[in-house]
Amino acid sequence: MTRYGLLSFIVLLILFPARAQSATPEQVRQTIGKAKGYLYEKQSPDGTWEQEWGIHGEQKTGQTALAVYALLSAGESRQDERIAKAIDFIKKTETTGVYALGVRCQVWLMLP
Repeated sequence: MTRYGLLSFIVLLILFPARAQSATPEQVRQTIGKAKGYLYEKQSPDGTWEQEWGIHGEQKTGQTALAVYALLSAGESRQDERIAKAIDFIKKTETTGVYALGVRCQVWLMLP
């Protein structure tokens, strides 16, 4: 691009800036709904997300805790059978990995 071409481009950007468009509340709700659906679709029959994404070292329960935290943050009920099953797994499974323990703590903060 020539010097004048670049200068012309910059002038056009200044004179006609692109307008950012924010998402509507309905678009946000729809996107959150799609994300929740995706997580439930990936949940194993045993109520965990461990087999779907694999177990990484000592981080067992980390994937399940992260999915539960995301779902609870998105407004899902802790009493939903799918989530209750996962919470039960997290409670009963020993974890020593720092990441998994940290995410589990986030889940515990969302429970009464």
